[in-house]
Amino acid sequence: MSILNNSFISVGTKIIQALLSIVSAVFLSRLIMPHDFGVFSIILATYGLFRGFLDVGLTASYIKADRVTQGLRNSFFTINVLLGITTTILLIASAPIISFVYGDAQLFSLMIAFSSTVFISSLGLQGLAELNRAKSFSKLMIINVVTTLGTVLISIGAAYSGLGVWTFIIAEFSRTSLQTGLVFYFNTDNKYNFAKSSLIKVYSKEIKFGAQVFFGRILNGIFYSMDKLLLGNGINANSLGQYKNSQQHARMVDSHLRMPIGSVIYSYIERYSDKDKKSTYFKFGIITLIITMMANGLLFLKGEEIYLFAFGDNWKEASIFIKYFSMFSMGIVLKGIYTTISMSEDKMNKQNALTLISILILGLNILIYFIYDISLLNFVKFFSISIFLYWSIMLTKEFYSFNSKNPFLIYITLSISIVGFCEIVRQFAVIDPINNFFLITFLYEFLMGLLLFYYIKIGIKK
Repeated sequence: MSILNNSFISVGTKIIQALLSIVSAVFLSRLIMPHDFGVFSIILATYGLFRGFLDVGLTASYIKADRVTQGLRNSFFTINVLLGITTTILLIASAPIISFVYGDAQLFSLMIAFSSTVFISSLGLQGLAELNRAKSFSKLMIINVVTTLGTVLISIGAAYSGLGVWTFIIAEFSRTSLQTGLVFYFNTDNKYNFAKSSLIKVYSKEIKFGAQVFFGRILNGIFYSMDKLLLGNGINANSLGQYKNSQQHARMVDSHLRMPIGSVIYSYIERYSDKDKKSTYFKFGIITLIITMMANGLLFLKGEEIYLFAFGDNWKEASIFIKYFSMFSMGIVLKGIYTTISMSEDKMNKQNALTLISILILGLNILIYFIYDISLLNFVKFFSISIFLYWSIMLTKEFYSFNSKNPFLIYITLSISIVGFCEIVRQFAVIDPINNFFLITFLYEFLMGLLLFYYIKIGIKK
């Protein structure tokens, strides 16, 4: 199948997953209090610090490898399992510390239970790398959709049973078990054995590339966890739940649109010539920008109304945050495009340095929040805008090195202008809220659709 068809399969899978996840979130937000979401966000944030250990860039390295042998398979499988055990131990060791720091005894037992899911997940990582390298996106679609559907049904059942915050642990255990089981089912032709250290050393080149990706993922884990961990001691669990959920839902644009497009592109063109690589990444970078801007721009314009309608009045605070987290989400999309390019050009050290700067930007925002006692909403605004501007500048500079005419800057400027125009129309449109919603939604998506059509049909031909 072509790169375009597989992109549709990959994105379509993520959209189905997103719809199922939203259905689950609608039920859970009405059955579980925001306070419990806040408690679980502490566990996820702690896990985020160690999550990079689960896949130390071996998936990317495996896809990139010129030739695959059984020895390479066994070596990578062994490393993934050992790292899964390491991550599990780190989570168990951190459980009493986290419980003490946040003054919640329940966190101890929750983290111990959650840690078991990490080891289960590590067993299937090499199988997922096999399917990505083989471009078996139809099999990946089945795995992801079945896993998400099963997890949604189990989590809703647990919430209806009144299990509260334990619902999230049960859901995570179900997800990792289903996914790992299906990965092994679709990889029956590949047999894995534990490799000796002498065999692993043979593949030091592939592991070295993975190590660069691994360091980047550790930095990403810090970036995505630091705000929740530090804010957790300054705001109550209810507000933390509102903050975490709105940020997570905004990030779905990246995880369910940009990431599936990027994974397909990466699996196809990693063995292209350097010239063809750059040209393809440039074209798909702009297409990804416009598509994700269609979603994030709508969140900015109508996110508050959509959020309240979907999740109910308990999430009023989150519905206000989502508008500004749409800018944060767009910044993460741009960061993701930059990361994919860095991986293709073996420039992960440069990418890691830029990620470190984004951590410093986040740290500065948190420092301002505590020193000047600004509101949580203002923190969300400053943090989101600064991340968006930072990665916009970085990616514009990177694309300039590909093409001095740099149409990327033109398209991002046009996209922002369309959002601004629709915001003005929204403010001055004197019609009832329902018609206003449909008018702005149609107007915005129509204009962005024209922009995408122009680039695909005319811009690429030029």
